[in-house]
Amino acid sequence: MQFRLLGFDVRLDITFLFIGILFYGLFTTLGLVLFLVVSGLTVLMHELGHAIVARRVGGEVLSVNLQGFGGFTAWLPNDGVSVMQRFWVAAAGPLYQLALGAALYAAVLAGVLGEPWTELVGNPLDWRALQLADLNGNWGIFIVLALAILSVVWAIFNLIPIFGLDGYTMVRQLAFRLTPENGDAIARVIGLVVSVGLITFFVLRGAIFGALWVGYIAFSNYPSARKQAARDVLAGELQAPAAGEQAPAPDYDSGFEPPSLFDPPESSD
Repeated sequence: MQFRLLGFDVRLDITFLFIGILFYGLFTTLGLVLFLVVSGLTVLMHELGHAIVARRVGGEVLSVNLQGFGGFTAWLPNDGVSVMQRFWVAAAGPLYQLALGAALYAAVLAGVLGEPWTELVGNPLDWRALQLADLNGNWGIFIVLALAILSVVWAIFNLIPIFGLDGYTMVRQLAFRLTPENGDAIARVIGLVVSVGLITFFVLRGAIFGALWVGYIAFSNYPSARKQAARDVLAGELQAPAAGEQAPAPDYDSGFEPPSLFDPPESSD
């Protein structure tokens, strides 16, 4: 499925529905359907944050994509896009979501959704509040709570500096800013250390699914991170290309990128 939104080509792949597998059994059938819709809106807003800032700094946004268990935004920086501008493009998605989540959280605490939910579960952003709203058929409350919870969780998760997430891209650009010659190597070491640390943490706590999830995301994207580094050198990321030289390679800012997503995307229609 493909459509235009805010001047961007948005592509929704059927594999995005796989996210429902993770939450099957937690909600009623209607609750799960609404949760999938809210999940799609959350990821879409995240990716639009990347796309809007990429366009603002002069980049060409090729596509906004929702697929698998997340999404990605492919964009082509022009010669004038600086390392720090790339940093802010990567940061835009999670920062936008944090702002949205904070606003919704404030509304919940202010009693917009009613006091009973705070009294029943204590923390209005607890999953139990979401399940209570589902069981009682309070769909307005369910949608707002789901949007708040997913916005905060998705943003924080994406700020972790492991391969394939926005946090890694942000660390990578900062490393380039500090030491252009060794920036990519430093970023990869940080990504590897954080990935191994998180996997160890989850294993020690008995959270095997969390360990497998982080391991899959991080290590399936590690070879692609090396390809990105090689492509950046050829494209002249560390030094702006002169007129007539090769243009920069596409950048990918996302919540989760399977290895194939680092391959050059198709041209936008």
